[in-house]
Amino acid sequence: MFSTFRIAVRTLARRPSLTLVAVFSLAAGIGLNTAVFSLVDALYLRPPDVRNPYSLVHVNGWFKDSGSAILDWPDYEEVTKQTDAFSSVTASMRRGGLWRTGDEVLPLLVTVVAENYFDMLGVRPVIGQLPGKGHNYASDSTPPIAVAHWFWQERMGARSDIIGLTMDLSGRLYRVAAVLSPQFRGVEPSGTRHIWIPAGSWKRYAPRDFERGSGQFELLARLRPASTVEQAQSQLDVLSNRIESADSKVAKGRRLLAASLAKQIRDRVRPGLIVLAIVALVLFVACANVAAALLVHAEERRREIGVRLAMGARRSALLGQFFSESAVLAVAGSVAGLLLGRWLMLLAPLLAPPTTIPVSFDLRLDVRLLGFTAAAALLTLLIFGFAPLAYSLRVSLLDALSGARVAGRSRHSRSSQIFVAAQVALSVVVVAGAVVASQSLREAGNIYPGYDSTRPLALVWAHKQAAGKSEPIIYSEAARRIQAVAGVESVTFARHFGLVGTGSGATLSAIPEGMSPGAPPPRVYFNLVGPRFFELTGARMLRGRAFTDADHAGNAPAMIINAEAAARFWPMQDAIGKSVRIRDNLYQVTGIAVDGRISSLYEAVAPALYLPASRMQWGETIFIAATKTDPAQVLKEIAKATGQDGDLRVYQSMTLRTLMKQALYLDWLPTVLGGLLAIVALLLAGGGLYGAMSHSTQRRLPEFGVRMAVGASPRHIASLVIREGAAICLAGVPIGVAAFVAIYTYTGATMMHGRPLDPKGLVAGVIVTVVTVLSAALAPALRAAHVDASEVLRSE
Repeated sequence: MFSTFRIAVRTLARRPSLTLVAVFSLAAGIGLNTAVFSLVDALYLRPPDVRNPYSLVHVNGWFKDSGSAILDWPDYEEVTKQTDAFSSVTASMRRGGLWRTGDEVLPLLVTVVAENYFDMLGVRPVIGQLPGKGHNYASDSTPPIAVAHWFWQERMGARSDIIGLTMDLSGRLYRVAAVLSPQFRGVEPSGTRHIWIPAGSWKRYAPRDFERGSGQFELLARLRPASTVEQAQSQLDVLSNRIESADSKVAKGRRLLAASLAKQIRDRVRPGLIVLAIVALVLFVACANVAAALLVHAEERRREIGVRLAMGARRSALLGQFFSESAVLAVAGSVAGLLLGRWLMLLAPLLAPPTTIPVSFDLRLDVRLLGFTAAAALLTLLIFGFAPLAYSLRVSLLDALSGARVAGRSRHSRSSQIFVAAQVALSVVVVAGAVVASQSLREAGNIYPGYDSTRPLALVWAHKQAAGKSEPIIYSEAARRIQAVAGVESVTFARHFGLVGTGSGATLSAIPEGMSPGAPPPRVYFNLVGPRFFELTGARMLRGRAFTDADHAGNAPAMIINAEAAARFWPMQDAIGKSVRIRDNLYQVTGIAVDGRISSLYEAVAPALYLPASRMQWGETIFIAATKTDPAQVLKEIAKATGQDGDLRVYQSMTLRTLMKQALYLDWLPTVLGGLLAIVALLLAGGGLYGAMSHSTQRRLPEFGVRMAVGASPRHIASLVIREGAAICLAGVPIGVAAFVAIYTYTGATMMHGRPLDPKGLVAGVIVTVVTVLSAALAPALRAAHVDASEVLRSE
């Protein structure tokens, strides 16, 4: 057997062009699939690295009218005590933190967890020891925290003295007690968390987060072996009624719902499998290239096969030889593809969203990835390598020795055309997908976010440090310092800015005028804005007026609502002049703004309101500076001026242009990946057509010689080749169109935010595919047009 593979290597080495085409095609297909598989595995397929994740259940809050609601710490205590279906229950809360190291301030993602969180999930540290029950957080000046393994390695230099290291998080000192397992990054999909803080230490600084009505915690429970989700839900229904009756602070109509983590894992597997299926099309295009190349290789060796058969060689031996050559190509292509995939995995950080928060892709070259590569190689070997083997079985000894152009060659030509048509069909799917993704990106960019996204704005996020001073005073003083920066035209500030997470999800209870007595007050998104916010950001007003200086001075309790709130609270009425009660204050609606987006471009429009910044206190803010030049040129100076007097700590800054790139990331990523896959698919399909037309042209040289001898022009000969190539391409187009429509119908709601298919995108994908692939037939057509008729006829 070793000698057979040695001969196969020598045979392939004598045909370097064929070998390079086959290996390159396989490497491109397998390499892309390897890289994308690792990314999809990290984002969609891989279950959380915890003990028995399929027995875990999320316990969520739900309102019939307004949807989901985050629960409270008292809910965690009640569920723990009064449900028998769960063997254990834990709670966690997501928070942002600012890590100060030297002069640098870095925003981090913090998870506040109950004391039993790690024990219930079965997570163990690789360094240090997690704090257990009974730890005295009240007297601990530096409470213990746990650090993510990747964050310790990538951002903390994997320092050996990490245990006991003191970290300044948002002005509070914590002590690193443990570094968690490398695989654990949280329970949520593709979770990238940095720090875990025990709830006991967090309660010391923020006791109000643990009160009834705070709406801060997510509950996670583990089912007992004999319990089901349905049994747990029955107990939660009883508990919901009991809590609502016993505690007046619980909003009426709130229910506790059990959601199986196993079902959530299955639901998120679907889009991952869709992405893999699309990328696998590129591998099939590559494999079709290999099959076509091997067919040409077998065709060129007809005479060799005939001589070996005449000398007594068994057909089984010939099959073994062809099989070994296919195996060598498959192994070489797989190794090259694995190396290419590994290199592409190193480029994954380039696909990270534009954010100052540290992120990391957990891409692994594990057994499953190696198994995926081996399966791809086996597919190539067994399926696409079978075509030349089957062809060699049909070779007639007499025809092979005579070199006649008989039916065997015609069958090869048809097989080659079928492979190219299949490549075109698959390329139509990939290219049309890339075009439709780009359409989605363009449409998302046209969504109105609540402000003019084209304005030259610099954005600076800051956290309050000074005690005693009120926030509006601190922010106004900082705004004056920013105004003095060269290049700054105007400045304002707000509690949050649409499409960024800080503060954007905050809601409050609002009681609109005319609401039915006894009805639960709706929760409404809100923003606190500084002077000239609407004028500076370009936030559009439908009716009424923006805030005046008198409103910001607190002389009048003015409020601006969006169009959705006006339609929801006072349908078929004019909302201007209506009143809304918030806590103990009554506000009057003075203006109606155009609906914007709160946290995402893709979310449904929700009721929202604006209040002058002087009406409430809050700890974090965003400064918005309109600049006379490119805001990126003065951004550092603006950030420096913001925290100049120590009252504020700047932890993030970017231009509005960068913010919009971050907001469009969910459409930008599939557009980029789809574009890369489309380019590779077109190159492979074009290469397949080039090989098929080159071989067909070589076979038809006698025909072309006769045609030219009786007066055919070179242009006519070239058109014959082009028409043959066009017929092959057009044969694959209907199949590709049907496949794409079927895929989009099945996946459109998941992959394209539910948008209906735009036929223009599909037509554009078809045109790009046909024109690009068909251009590969130009070179064979030109060679056929310049053939010497007398020389061809003489050789025949």
